Amino acid sequence: RLPVTTQYPHRFFLSGDAEFFLAREETSAVGRIMVLDIPAYRREHGSNQAFFYFFDFASPEPAGRLVDAAAAWAKARGLSSLEGPFLFGGATGSGLLVEGFDSPPPMTMMLYNRLSAVEVYESLGFQRKYDLYSFDVRASSFVMPERIVRDAEQVRRRSGLRVLRFKSKWYLLRVADAIADLF
Repeated sequence: RLPVTTQYPHRFFLSGDAEFFLAREETSAVGRIMVLDIPAYRREHGSNQAFFYFFDFASPEPAGRLVDAAAAWAKARGLSSLEGPFLFGGATGSGLLVEGFDSPPPMTMMLYNRLSAVEVYESLGFQRKYDLYSFDVRASSFVMPERIVRDAEQVRRRSGLRVLRFKSKWYLLRVADAIADLF
């Protein structure tokens, strides 16, 4: 078990719960995992599963030990299965990177794993649900495909959605709580 203290707890912990585990060999950390119980997700989707995230490991052996610890935590809470990687909800980083290992993670909260992790996940009995792809696009040379521009405009018109633009951090902070409540 990895004891965790934080000065500013995440809003998730107002309604959900999580545990953090660290695998060690002698004096070295060789893996980690966070397992989550997300009651709102379970109610909404009629599921009885726990989720895991922050799963990283030096080799398959500690990966198996970590999954066993996460599964035992979930079982003790009456949860029947594990799914992951899945953090707090789909919009905060879920899935397994399957392509784009030639550069560091391009976005905040984007999961990043080694290529070997894909085989280890599958050997532990997990099926990939969300595949992630990472690539480098330079803003100076990128042109949005016309079809995407057209489709996005059509969705915006039909749904009444609008894109918010913030002139400063102050404007963003005015709606930050409402945005956080979506997740």
